[in-house]
Amino acid sequence: MDPVDPNASVNIDDLFAQGVDDDVISQAAVASLRQVDLNRRIRPALGVDIERLAASQMVLVTGLIDDSQSIRAWARDEHGNEVMNERGQRVSNADLMREAHNQIVGDVIGESRGGQDVTCHVRYLNPSIAANGGMTDILCNYVLLPQVPLLTVDNYNPRGQTPLFDQMAVTLATVQAETLRYINLNMPCRSIVYIITDGADYGSHTHSPRTIRPIVQSMLAQEFNIIAAIGIQDDQGTDFRRVFADCGVPDEWIKTPENTASDMRRTFGFLSRSVSRASRTAGAVTSSQVRASFEWDN
Repeated sequence: MDPVDPNASVNIDDLFAQGVDDDVISQAAVASLRQVDLNRRIRPALGVDIERLAASQMVLVTGLIDDSQSIRAWARDEHGNEVMNERGQRVSNADLMREAHNQIVGDVIGESRGGQDVTCHVRYLNPSIAANGGMTDILCNYVLLPQVPLLTVDNYNPRGQTPLFDQMAVTLATVQAETLRYINLNMPCRSIVYIITDGADYGSHTHSPRTIRPIVQSMLAQEFNIIAAIGIQDDQGTDFRRVFADCGVPDEWIKTPENTASDMRRTFGFLSRSVSRASRTAGAVTSSQVRASFEWDN
């Protein structure tokens, strides 16, 4: 059973058709996006009661988080030794992913007006959360930051495959749909998308970099979207910089940390600070201002 759909009356196809007419999304992007059941996959992730929000403008923060089996591996230091926490327990890469999400939520709330002008949607690569008798890949639909669940061992339990490209398409389609809803209400809106994975695509059946690229290009052609990607180095020699570049992600928004606890934490810290900085500069209106608002620390 799918999770309850609070936006059952929203027709995603109609939203995208209007977006094409208004020159907000390209026809090529919509053609790629329509390879999946947009209404079933996207509507449950949309926010609700946009008209009741107190903010005069909104920043959409969207995370796509890898929950594949490999994330369960024990974290290592640069010498290959297992990393322990302050209680003497082994730390896994899943623990580091939980830290990253929770840090982003905390930092952005701290830098914004209590999170009242930022909504957040988080999606996993695999359906892994029980919801109304079924499973869903959605941690939360677009909700105000104070309502975003922190990651715990109960709601983040990596164990699936890595359908990276299929889920990138669904996630970016969701961002586009939610953005269009704000545009239709004449409310200024910007989006920040971050993608974190530790493995090459395994399990996608519909999408590839060739079909992802027009979606990314369409979003970046607008002056209010940021798309950042982190590819944690695996033991297969995957060139994540090439993978994400082939999808259209700008080189300056790609990070490829080593698979060590210290490098992952450093990169996640970069991400958290960059998302926080970009969130609080919601008045940026030009492409150069948007790009300047999101810069990795060196």
